[in-house]
Amino acid sequence: MTLIQIYDSELPIEFKAFLDQIKPNVEAYAEAKGKAQFERMMIIGKIKDYQTQFPQRSYQHKALAKAMKSEGWSEDVIHNTYLAYEGYNGLLQYHESLHIDKIIKLASVSHLTEISKGVDVFELLKYIRRHKKLPPVSALRGRLGGFFDQTFQPLSRFRTDWSRKPNESTNYDTEDLHPVDVEVVTEPTSTTDESLPKTQEELIDQLITLVQLLNLDLIYRDDDLKSKLTAVKNQLMCVAHLAIPTPCPIKN
Repeated sequence: MTLIQIYDSELPIEFKAFLDQIKPNVEAYAEAKGKAQFERMMIIGKIKDYQTQFPQRSYQHKALAKAMKSEGWSEDVIHNTYLAYEGYNGLLQYHESLHIDKIIKLASVSHLTEISKGVDVFELLKYIRRHKKLPPVSALRGRLGGFFDQTFQPLSRFRTDWSRKPNESTNYDTEDLHPVDVEVVTEPTSTTDESLPKTQEELIDQLITLVQLLNLDLIYRDDDLKSKLTAVKNQLMCVAHLAIPTPCPIKN
């Protein structure tokens, strides 16, 4: 949970009074963080465009790569940020009559990264008209993975929120993972899909999508999240072993 999200939680009176004292600072920090990430996106995007436009200037490319590394930007950060830049430029290509500027105004860099992967902008516009904000980044990932419908709600009858509740702020990079919230179904269902067990192929497809949704950097830094994985560490090791291609034997 980020600082900005704490304010949406149920809090003791004393704790809330303390948080109210620092709320202006937290909001200012969140706004500055969003602006800094946007400017970083523009820097990385324009550098990549320059490298593509002038591929023969290897010395300059190395100097730019070294400068980005000195800023602490890893290869993964640069890659994902450039995807966001492509998503941003893709939105600019739409005709102004479609009011795509509403998406641009509300989107964080993480939103733009998922938009670049193929999120339907017309579904986003419908969501904005209804909720006056964008869906959480996790809902965009769920939509791309086939777990969420066109309204960015979970398809499963167990209404699972992958990262946070829909009424929480989505203007900044706050896709931290939180405990799964399950809604109990009180009415019986009788659809064929729900009565049949999942096949191994279906389960593997779901596993691949879930792994792609995980924020591994966040989990690495959170001992509580890591401890939850120890319960299935043997199974995870077996899955990792199965995922490694077996080399073909050399024939004489």
